[in-house]
Amino acid sequence: LLEALTRLGQAIPAGLFDNEGFHQYLSRSYSSIGRTNDFARLSRELRIIATDLESGETVRFGDPDQRSIPISRAIQASMAAPGIYTPVHYGGGYYLDGTLNKGMHTSVALENGADIVLAINPVVPLDARMAVAQGTMREGSLTHSGMPNVLSQTYRAMVTSRLLSGLRTIERDYPDATVHLFQPAASDVHLFFKSVFSFQARKVLCEQAYQMTRQQLRERADELAPSFARLGIKVRHEVLDDQSRNLKTGLYIESVPYFRPERDAESAGVVEQLGQRGSQLLKKASSWI
Repeated sequence: LLEALTRLGQAIPAGLFDNEGFHQYLSRSYSSIGRTNDFARLSRELRIIATDLESGETVRFGDPDQRSIPISRAIQASMAAPGIYTPVHYGGGYYLDGTLNKGMHTSVALENGADIVLAINPVVPLDARMAVAQGTMREGSLTHSGMPNVLSQTYRAMVTSRLLSGLRTIERDYPDATVHLFQPAASDVHLFFKSVFSFQARKVLCEQAYQMTRQQLRERADELAPSFARLGIKVRHEVLDDQSRNLKTGLYIESVPYFRPERDAESAGVVEQLGQRGSQLLKKASSWI
């Protein structure tokens, strides 16, 4: 029976889903006015990491010899989790998630001249015992919640373990480097059990992640300020302390131009018209969200 199942496994698709639509969405977005989907036309360095399925090697899209691929296609390859998404085919190769070889490729940024690296790890394993102690879940809930959640916990534990090991290597190989790691609380039950395939759940997750990041920035302001100051970056406490701020206002309020009234009446009239136009754009952007 096991031998028959092994042979049957060859007929199972390489992934449950096809993320081609994600590439198409990004391609349209990056091809709009003022943007580019071409690595060679960027004004800043960008590296997107994936894994070559047929060689097992790490691929750095955006390197001088890896710039022919569209940025949107590189992102599609980089997010193709094994088993979930089919490998992304481009230029004769098949590519998957970049975390197969490393939990986080911090060294890529440092090798390309980065002074400070902001490392973000959203796949922290759930500390079920801590959650039970906090009263947010029942004992044994994780184990009996089904195979997908058990596999998710396994994947998260693997990625986080390799990430922390990699950061220790960075400390040894790049003693002058500054790496700030941001990740959610290990006891956050809601973040772990939310379905990423639900659009409504994704909106909730994004808002939760935004508020969690603001909270971490507030709590770690004294730690972050000195290293940021070397690059002329200041921690904006008025933004972090604004309790009414959410992801939507954070994205769109500051994108609307702010005009300071001039002395003469003619300029003031123009400013008023522009201000009204900005308000209209903000309302329209809010309705899209």
